[in-house]
Amino acid sequence: SAVRKWLEGSPAGLSLEWWMTNGKEGPDLGTNPPAWLPSKFEGSPFCRLMSFVLLCNVGWVVVQSLYDLNDIPELWFFQYLDLLFSFVYLIEVVVKLCWWSWREYWRSADNKFDFVTTAILASAGIAFLFFNFSNNLMRYFNLLRLLRLLKALKNVKMYEKTVLTIARMVSTCGDVLVMNLLMIYIWGAAGVQLFGGQLYKNNPVLKGAGEDVMQYFGDHLLVFNFDDMVMAMMTMFLVTITSWNDQIARVCIATYNSHSVGGFVSMAFWVSFYIASPLIAFNVFTAFSIDVYCHLERVGAEENTKTTIEENLESLQAKMANEGLCLAIEESAELAREKVYRAMFLDEDDDDDENGG
Repeated sequence: SAVRKWLEGSPAGLSLEWWMTNGKEGPDLGTNPPAWLPSKFEGSPFCRLMSFVLLCNVGWVVVQSLYDLNDIPELWFFQYLDLLFSFVYLIEVVVKLCWWSWREYWRSADNKFDFVTTAILASAGIAFLFFNFSNNLMRYFNLLRLLRLLKALKNVKMYEKTVLTIARMVSTCGDVLVMNLLMIYIWGAAGVQLFGGQLYKNNPVLKGAGEDVMQYFGDHLLVFNFDDMVMAMMTMFLVTITSWNDQIARVCIATYNSHSVGGFVSMAFWVSFYIASPLIAFNVFTAFSIDVYCHLERVGAEENTKTTIEENLESLQAKMANEGLCLAIEESAELAREKVYRAMFLDEDDDDDENGG
């Protein structure tokens, strides 16, 4: 950054360098280096300091929760500690921007999250101090601090691995997810036209309906209806993940005479959705997700091995970093997806070779 260059060689610059680096060799590429390069920031004194602050924040949230759950009046200094934790992260943002340029800082997803939450918390804190901001509203803004506490789980290897696995599965299975969403949207829109505003207990059409139909109301499923698109899609999502919901289907079909065109259309609606979504689309997603999950470990092992291209890029990054430049490299979602597909196809080829195919 400009501040870093301005302070270079001075006592303040040397102090900043000591705080922001961990002593590892290699180019300083910020907090988001490629997988095959070590980070010079992780494990630095400033990184450890902010991890300690985050740990104190966790402890403070636990103490506040105990006071709230037991209806114990808060002490006078509680709100000041809340403000302290709201502003302390502002120091983190400022120090990082003194070390890295804005573009380099903004490349990290963690930094983007930190910047947005810190800006909101600091703004709320200033409003509370100088503009009579409501203490009750301040509590809602403090919920953002709870989101920051999720960063503390990054130190748990199993949590980090789980998040990475889920992220890769979602990016790899994106097309299949879109297909499932499309099924829910299309049938949800049709359901609004067919059953919108009809699923209530005093509907004259449902008079004399059997217990199997009225079980929809007895089981308190009124929240699953077709009164608008949001509720309709939520209803169809429930049917998809549970494979079928007899109470909802029966009450919808009962809103039409079984021998009428409407009765035929409503039955066709549910039969076609059951075939298209739970039987086909959702099963494809489930099978594909399991296959992807089984091959993610193989992809992770391959990423730990540097290719010739990666070695050349590392050398180029080091050369540019020594000249005060930063070559930013980021794996695209398409490349990550293709790596998983490659691992799947290689595994199938190995199975064919073993079977003599």
